[in-house]
Amino acid sequence: MARAMFGIHLPSRSTADFGAVVSYAKRCEDLGFGSVWVADHVLSGESGGIYEPLTALAALSCRTEKVYLGTSVLIASLRNPVLLADITGTIQETSEERLILGVGAGRDRHEFESLGVSFEERGALTDECLEIIRGLWKGEAFSFKGEHFIVKNVKIGAPPKRSPIDLDRW
Repeated sequence: MARAMFGIHLPSRSTADFGAVVSYAKRCEDLGFGSVWVADHVLSGESGGIYEPLTALAALSCRTEKVYLGTSVLIASLRNPVLLADITGTIQETSEERLILGVGAGRDRHEFESLGVSFEERGALTDECLEIIRGLWKGEAFSFKGEHFIVKNVKIGAPPKRSPIDLDRW
């Protein structure tokens, strides 16, 4: 029989004291929640400013012990895929494989325009980004040539032992 796991979205607005966010995450862990989640928006906008999600989860990984740490959802197309693979690989290692990487294409046109990224091509950007990340997580030299990204024979420093996006492991 499958085990039910419940998660909770953390208050991640940058107007919240981060110590309170940490306390909330620890309390959720103590209460038996299986996961805690943070949102992603690169710019302050309609939802207000929020803590950068991967940095917040890295900090939470050092202050929690067993609760899974997830992004809901990370806008991968707004980030460099090699750097994203390296950061998430590092968090996966330091958290003892507790990272859950939820990825989406994004919906806030203003964020894309402000960062010089094509809103119309966000789906294709996300697809290429995910292909690069998965390739780099294998821990071997990786190359890729797509419409949006070119990666030539690179390796990241901390490839994860388990993929943060493979759902069958929980």
